[in-house]
Amino acid sequence: MKKIISIGIITLLGFSLLNAQSKLERKALKKKKTETHYNTIKKLVTSGTFQFKASYAFALGNDIAKVSNLLVGANNTFEGNRVNLTNNTNFLKLNKENATISLPYFGRVHRVVSYNGIDDNGIAFEGNIEKHKIEFYDSKHKIEIKFEANKPQEKLKLHLVINSNGTSFLNVSSSNRQNIRYEGKISSIEVDEN
Repeated sequence: MKKIISIGIITLLGFSLLNAQSKLERKALKKKKTETHYNTIKKLVTSGTFQFKASYAFALGNDIAKVSNLLVGANNTFEGNRVNLTNNTNFLKLNKENATISLPYFGRVHRVVSYNGIDDNGIAFEGNIEKHKIEFYDSKHKIEIKFEANKPQEKLKLHLVINSNGTSFLNVSSSNRQNIRYEGKISSIEVDEN
């Protein structure tokens, strides 16, 4: 009987050690994968040329939920305070100290301004950026980019947080509008083949 109990304990101990080793291996593999993704994203950001494409917009107020109920076909677009942008052309392209921004806007406008004689409801900008700052948080595998894009009619402050897998969050503060946040991914800039 003691022999059977001893064999059972040894077998159980053996399985525990194998399982522990397996967990350690999986944890090490996950850490290496995260590190590899982070280094790839870091290299892309360091190059100074990349783009952010939003999948969702989050109006930072409850107005968007009220508006969504009034729009025909909004069921596929509006999800509570989240707006699905997957079928919407939008981007933030950074090229060194220049930016091109074309993002839809949902939220409250404090001061209505007609840009270049055209009613522009989205957030649009093309030109040089100011106060450009990149911070790498290697221990957290996170990158933060802050900059300002100023037009005569509107001052924009942008704060982009990039995670190791490329998932990113863009906060836009405006002198004329309620703040808005976007969720999406960064990638290399797509080249037009026209």
